[in-house]
Amino acid sequence: MAIVLEQQTDEEFIGNGSTTEFNMSHTVPSGSFRLLLVLVSWLNDDLEDISSITWDPEGVDQALTEIASYQAADDSRVKAYYLTAPIAGSAKNVEVIFSSAPLSTSTQVVCAYSLSGVDQTSPIRDEAGEGLDVSIDITAVLSAAVSGDFIATCNVIENATTGDLDSSTISMTTVFSGGSISNVEHVHGYGSADGAGETIICTWGTADHTAGIAVAIAPVDVTYKLEGITKDKDGVALGSCPCFLCKDNGDNTADFIEYQLSNASTGAYSFTGLADNDPNYFVIAWKDLATHVFDVTDFILTPVVE
Repeated sequence: MAIVLEQQTDEEFIGNGSTTEFNMSHTVPSGSFRLLLVLVSWLNDDLEDISSITWDPEGVDQALTEIASYQAADDSRVKAYYLTAPIAGSAKNVEVIFSSAPLSTSTQVVCAYSLSGVDQTSPIRDEAGEGLDVSIDITAVLSAAVSGDFIATCNVIENATTGDLDSSTISMTTVFSGGSISNVEHVHGYGSADGAGETIICTWGTADHTAGIAVAIAPVDVTYKLEGITKDKDGVALGSCPCFLCKDNGDNTADFIEYQLSNASTGAYSFTGLADNDPNYFVIAWKDLATHVFDVTDFILTPVVE
């Protein structure tokens, strides 16, 4: 199953030296195998850290788990958090609470991704990043990433300069670039791995204190099954019938998928490990008797998740 980006939200918040809580409206659609991914970049001139990130604190109140953190001295910092199986909700808050109030000379960018089709047991395939005191490039080497992984990144620099993700090994979609305060710039974006190992690079126009992180999210490995029972014309189970699973191509042709002999006593058959749940499978079965028995199902059978 491929990962689908169901919803993406980002917002820039300006520090004032007294506010520690920032809330961004976001929606988690009701897709299957959900994950909420949140990346935050900020200028931590006062060594500010994030105490917690919570999905819908006024309602379901689900806490996110930190993935990793990178920083450059006391200037630039990035963090990533995730939550598997977030409760779906529309226009709820992603709440970010800092340990101390970001200063008025700084900005914070919060970026949230609602994904479906994500592995719920081991969703974080890889993460990488760095914090550098003086650099033009921030490099995140995701050596464990594989084709189909969802990749997100965030980057920040203490400088009024532009940044881009163009030197990355994959095409990245930038969702936030810039900043409202002249001494800090942010670049957030996402893409999809197309090979084994990916490198995400943020290149700035001027070298300065900078930090960046990239995360690779793994898709769920879903297989499907199609089950039934072979019966005679009276609806009584008829065992030991050769069963042939086929798939209609919609053009007056069909593909043979798999063969199985139904259970000798119950007539049950189960085709497992199917790669999709397209609604165009059918089963042909027969029984060699004095009077042969044979039949075929409709060609709209839909497999279900195993």
